[in-house]
Amino acid sequence: MNFGENLQNLRKLHNLSQEDLADKMDVSRQTISKWESGTAYPEMEKLITLCELLECNLDILVKGEVQNQPNTDLKTAYEQVKNRFSRHIALAIMFILFGVVALFALRNFGESYNNLAISAFLIFVAIGTPLFITSGIAMKTFEENHPTLPNFYTEAELNHAQSKFSKLIGSSIALIIIGVAVFITLQANNLFSEDSTIPITAFMIFVAIGAPMIVYAGIQEEKYNIAEYNNKNSQAAKTAENKLSKICAVIMITATIIYLILGFILELWQLNWIVFPIGGMLCGIAAIIVKHE
Repeated sequence: MNFGENLQNLRKLHNLSQEDLADKMDVSRQTISKWESGTAYPEMEKLITLCELLECNLDILVKGEVQNQPNTDLKTAYEQVKNRFSRHIALAIMFILFGVVALFALRNFGESYNNLAISAFLIFVAIGTPLFITSGIAMKTFEENHPTLPNFYTEAELNHAQSKFSKLIGSSIALIIIGVAVFITLQANNLFSEDSTIPITAFMIFVAIGAPMIVYAGIQEEKYNIAEYNNKNSQAAKTAENKLSKICAVIMITATIIYLILGFILELWQLNWIVFPIGGMLCGIAAIIVKHE
C-alpha cells in the first residue's frame, strides 16, 4: 500500500475531510488531494506533522498498510469505559436521590427521627459518591490517553442508538410525570396531614428512578458523538471544562453549607432540600456561559 492510500485511510479513520486536514496542515484542499492521488508528495516537515495529527509513525504512513477500518480493540476499550461511566453515574445519582427518599420517609414519623433520617441520607450519599469518583477518574484517564478517536460507528449503529435514546428519555419523563400526578393526587384529596411527607416521598421515588434513566440515556447518546468527543478534548475545551468544574464545585459546596445551616440552625428540613436543585440549575447556567465564552 502506498503513501497516498495510507494517508486517505488514516484521514478517514480520524473522521477528517480533506478540507479539515488541509486546515490543520495549513495547505489547500487540492494539495491533500494530490498527496492522496500520488501526484505530489509532502516535504519531510509536513510528513512529521501528518504523523502527529494522524497518530502514527513515519514508517506506517509512508510504507505501512493502513486499512480503512476502525481499530476494533480501541472501539471495545472506548465502549467499555463509556458504558461503565454511564452506569456508574446513573447509579450514583440514584443512590443520592433514594437518600432523599429515605430522608423524607423517616421524617414522616416525627422529629425524633430527624437524626436517623439525616444518617440514612448520608449513608446513601456515601455509597453513591465513590461511583462518581472512580468512574470519573477512569473516563478522564482514557480521554488523556486517547484525546482523539476515529469515527467507529456506522449509520445503522447511530440510528439504533438514537431510537434507544428516544425510548429511554420518553420512559423516564413519563415516570416523572406520573410522580407529579401521584403527588398532586395525594395532596388534593387530603389523605394525609399537612405535615406528612408521604406525598413528597412518593414523588421522589419516581424521580429517583426517572432522573438516573435520563442521565444514562444522555451519556449513552454522547458516546456515539465522536466528533464532539474529539472537540471536547481540544485544549480550548479542556480550559473551559476546568473553569466550569471549579465554578460548580464552589456552587455545590455552598449549597451543602446552606442546606446544613437551614437544617441544624433554623430546623427547615422540610424545605432546605431545594438548595440542591437550585445549585444544579446554577451549574447549568454556568455551563451555558462558559461554553458561550
